[in-house]
Amino acid sequence: MLGDGTSATNSAAAAYRTGTAPDAFSNLRGDDFSQGNEGSGIGAMLSDTAGSVTSAASDAAEAAANAATGAKERMTKTAGQLGSSASEIAARTRQSAQDLFEREPLAIAAVGLALGTAIGVMLPHTATEDEQLGAYRDKIRDSAEEVFETGLEQAKQVAAEAYETVKEEADRQGSGG
Repeated sequence: MLGDGTSATNSAAAAYRTGTAPDAFSNLRGDDFSQGNEGSGIGAMLSDTAGSVTSAASDAAEAAANAATGAKERMTKTAGQLGSSASEIAARTRQSAQDLFEREPLAIAAVGLALGTAIGVMLPHTATEDEQLGAYRDKIRDSAEEVFETGLEQAKQVAAEAYETVKEEADRQGSGG
């Protein structure tokens, strides 16, 4: 009959007769069985298993933290390098713009005049303008539009030169300086 404990009882009796009963019980239930702590062997085993699981989890968490710290350090270093490159490009671009202003001051002035004229032409005329300027207003407006168109062409040329200078500098920076 299964589960009636007969074979376990026979094994325990045989162990008792041969003098190995304490060993048999300690193997079966742990070393503390003789002191009335029947579950402590299983508890110790569970405690060891829990300790192993906790240790493994702790090791995994530490490895993840180390990996995250390493990634953060690499990202910080890369960001610092990119920041340095960006500030160098900005400084060179600023210098190129300054050189352009020194080389072409009249063209820059013409661009400023053209922009001012464009703004003035877009604004509606006032009653004071009509009274003071009368017939001359149309001539002044035509003149201003002509200056604007000339200035616009010069502005396009200066902008194209500035763009090329900045592009060349960026290409030079991109190829390693």
